[in-house]
Amino acid sequence: VHIQHCKDGRGNDKLYITNKEGTYLFYCHHCGKRGSLKDKLNRVNTRLSKKDIKALHHNHHIPSDVESDPSKWSVEARLWPLKASITNDTIKDIGMVWCARTNRVYVPISFRGEYVGFVSRRIDGNDGTPKYITKCDKDKKEHFLFVRHVASNDKVVLVEGILSCLRLNQLGYNAVALLDIVAGK
Repeated sequence: VHIQHCKDGRGNDKLYITNKEGTYLFYCHHCGKRGSLKDKLNRVNTRLSKKDIKALHHNHHIPSDVESDPSKWSVEARLWPLKASITNDTIKDIGMVWCARTNRVYVPISFRGEYVGFVSRRIDGNDGTPKYITKCDKDKKEHFLFVRHVASNDKVVLVEGILSCLRLNQLGYNAVALLDIVAGK
């Protein structure tokens, strides 16, 4: 917001107040005065939510309160797969979901039709948790790969991440995302 500070009258609302990561910043473009105020309640809530997220990801199961329809996701959540031209049909086909509570997109990982774990990506901001979290059943680490097979040949492109794998797959290549080899620790 911007409000009047040191000068009255029309067009003199030059004190700008912004909120950056739980701290209010003040700056007056007329007199140059500035300041800040930390929002302690926001910091407490952030710390509590970090504990919830860490507890939530203690096991290898995707949260139950997810949204599977990408048209109902937040704009930020939808932008992540959109960067790689991933369509809504592909999102639904692979079972990608978004959880508003954790603000993460989850991709389930299966091997021969059996669920073995997930990869999740934090959508925006830095809440103190890793950008990516990978979890899998400890007994099935060797099957923790994201595989997309479309071409009839035996050539496979190895990539690091899921979006790269999906993009190559859309271009007609067999691809495997290696993910995190030490997942599930």
